[in-house]
Amino acid sequence: MALNPRPARGRTPPPSPPPAMQRLTLAGSIAAAGGLAYYATCDIQRKFELASATGPLVRLLDAETSHKLGIWAAKLGTFPVESRPDPDSLRVKLWGRTFPNPLGAWAGGRQR
Repeated sequence: MALNPRPARGRTPPPSPPPAMQRLTLAGSIAAAGGLAYYATCDIQRKFELASATGPLVRLLDAETSHKLGIWAAKLGTFPVESRPDPDSLRVKLWGRTFPNPLGAWAGGRQR
């Protein structure tokens, strides 16, 4: 099936967006590309700061949309990965096993 750039007989093509909207779209695309380029060059601490700064923006969206946006961003690998080890003060020894933090020791511990 070949794509025909001409509209079917008797139909008019959809109107193109106004020039102001085209400029706004171009400016937004350039800003997004610049932001992603900056994010890619940041150190881990700055990435965490930038990721946490998006929280108020995501809260403007409904729950389903923000969830889909978060899954999409995670698939792209845009979330920072914590690479620093847990401090020794968080280490917990329980039942002969050592956990790097208390969360590992208590997950599921209070279910009834």
